[in-house]
Amino acid sequence: KRGGKEGEKRKRKREKRGEGGERKEKKKKERGKGKKKKKKKKRKGRKGKRKKKEGKKGKGEEGREKERERGKEKRKERGKEKEEKKEKKKKEKGGEKEGKKGEEKRGKERKRREKGKRKRERKKEEGKRERGGGGGGKEEGKERGEEGEEGGREGRKEGRREKEGGRKKEKEKEEGEGKGKREGGKKFSTS
Repeated sequence: KRGGKEGEKRKRKREKRGEGGERKEKKKKERGKGKKKKKKKKRKGRKGKRKKKEGKKGKGEEGREKERERGKEKRKERGKEKEEKKEKKKKEKGGEKEGKKGEEKRGKERKRREKGKRKRERKKEEGKRERGGGGGGKEEGKERGEEGEEGGREGRKEGRREKEGGRKKEKEKEEGEGKGKREGGKKFSTS
């Protein structure tokens, strides 16, 4: 309903009619006999359409099996075509040499990643040993005048901060200002 205008119209009509008891009764009886709202059909997606089609063709299990087989064959053919294209590209680039080079490169990168991983793990282990498996850190926290779990955690954090600060300074000495700052400050994830 659109705001005020409709209301005004209704008001005027009511005033014209007056009370009109018998008219009210008639209205009561007619109420609820309005036009029923048509239900909107749900749209079926691709899946539904496919099922419908299969039903229309009247395929049994055998027919479906054949289709599956046909699909497999098509996929195989597509795979072969892809392989052929790859081979063609390789030959255009300069034969097998290029492929070998690529493999070597990949191997080197893998080795580098593994080396980094080992390094990180070693650092983690060293850190644990320095903190004394977590327990020592808690005690340090208590000594600093804080109580319980939270205290321990805070103590560990402070210890770590001190260590990181020291490391940062050393790196700055070794590698000059900018580089040391970047590596010693925020930890960049290498994953």
